[in-house]
Amino acid sequence: MIGKAVKNYFVNLKYFFTPLGTLALGLILGLSVLIPGAKAALEILVSSVQTTLESAEIDVEHLEQSLVAAVRALDWSDPFGSIATMFGEEWLTDTLNNSILPFVENAEIYAEELLLSIEAFTLSLVALIIIAAVLVAIGFVAGFLLIKLFIRRDIAKRSFLKFLLMTLLDALLAGGMIALCTWIYSLSPYLLIAAIVIGLVLSGGISLLEAYLVHGRKKVAFKTVVNVKNVFRLYVGDLLVLLISVAFSALVSAAINVVAGALLGLIFVEIALIVVDLNAESYVNSLTPETTRMTMTHGE
Repeated sequence: MIGKAVKNYFVNLKYFFTPLGTLALGLILGLSVLIPGAKAALEILVSSVQTTLESAEIDVEHLEQSLVAAVRALDWSDPFGSIATMFGEEWLTDTLNNSILPFVENAEIYAEELLLSIEAFTLSLVALIIIAAVLVAIGFVAGFLLIKLFIRRDIAKRSFLKFLLMTLLDALLAGGMIALCTWIYSLSPYLLIAAIVIGLVLSGGISLLEAYLVHGRKKVAFKTVVNVKNVFRLYVGDLLVLLISVAFSALVSAAINVVAGALLGLIFVEIALIVVDLNAESYVNSLTPETTRMTMTHGE
């Protein structure tokens, strides 16, 4: 089971560019909304400032240069921290204040109106960023669902009816497991470790039970599939797959940069999570006779 889990991961890396493509598409759509929208909002801000300060000579190019300089001044050795700072309302407001007010005489007289204009621009930009982030998230989720469909088709195909029944069964068993572990912990805080261990064993057992019901019933002995040894092997295989995906992400970060490591690492981990989710089914499917598997795969 352990070797099969690792093999499943490496074999299904062939789908790497599918989620990468949907993620890139989501990013392109997000930027196609963000960039023109931000430029339009900036032009509205400049027009509003010029209306408030008839004598002020502030143009879009000036503001763009000021914003670019402020962005470059951020600490890009921590790219994710800098991005989070850059998209925060406080940073945007302070940056715009520093870009406009120093060039205006008696700025304090117009401060309230200027701040309202800056606040309106900031809110518009934050809304555009949220829309862009949602589009990127949709691209990521679409890629996840697509490759999960491909991987399931390859290693653990099942009918739609079985999918619905197993989804219901999974919800019931998982709910019961959570309730049991919560009850054990409620007896005493010192039983936390015991609750976690029991939860892990039951979780692995549930995965194997569901895999048996879908792929092994009347074909493989129940005890051959659902036993403590197989639960242990399932967790070891899953852990190895996750560690390999993290190692790949770290290698990309070291070879290129942290941003590339995070983006590409997301795909490595995404494939790993799908394989982990299907490893129990793949294992049980491998136990059935070849002719039975072929009949089941083509018949369902």
